[in-house]
Amino acid sequence: MSWADAVALIEAVGEALHVADLRLESASDVPGFHPARCAAVVVDGAVAGHVGEVDPALLDSLELPGPVAALELDLGALLGAGRRARTYTPLSRFPSSTVDLAFALPEGVAAAVVGATLRRTGGDLLEEVRLFDVFRSEQIGAGKVSLAYALRFRSPDRTLTDDEVAGLRRACIDAVVAAHGAELRG
Repeated sequence: MSWADAVALIEAVGEALHVADLRLESASDVPGFHPARCAAVVVDGAVAGHVGEVDPALLDSLELPGPVAALELDLGALLGAGRRARTYTPLSRFPSSTVDLAFALPEGVAAAVVGATLRRTGGDLLEEVRLFDVFRSEQIGAGKVSLAYALRFRSPDRTLTDDEVAGLRRACIDAVVAAHGAELRG
């Protein structure tokens, strides 16, 4: 399981349980986890676990190849969390528009925090945010990571115009750049 898969798993469980207040926040100095690649799982304002890459020193001591992602979660906190009201949203008969965005960010920025920025900025027309790639390379730069997201926009009552989608794309890029010191890749 990759770091992105572990984050997606937490988000999917939170969504399936309709948890009202579940978020990931950057964390460091968590025993057993990589110092710059870890996030705290926060449920109802309290830390309920951690997700991230296993500390390379720990992997070396266990003679395991890396990277390895790990997840620890207090299921009692998750199951006892406040819930969102379940509402029915009719399916739109209009087509969606998908936009892929890849950002170069400082290593310590959690993917889920960037995802939350995208969700807030995309508003009601943003149907889905999905992290699909985490990439590190000398091309990106030391201390940086590339995070790539697929954004799906759709209106319930009309087909979005190219100009509307372009405006939403630009707003999402501007928000991530401003909030997280990111650079758009490609």
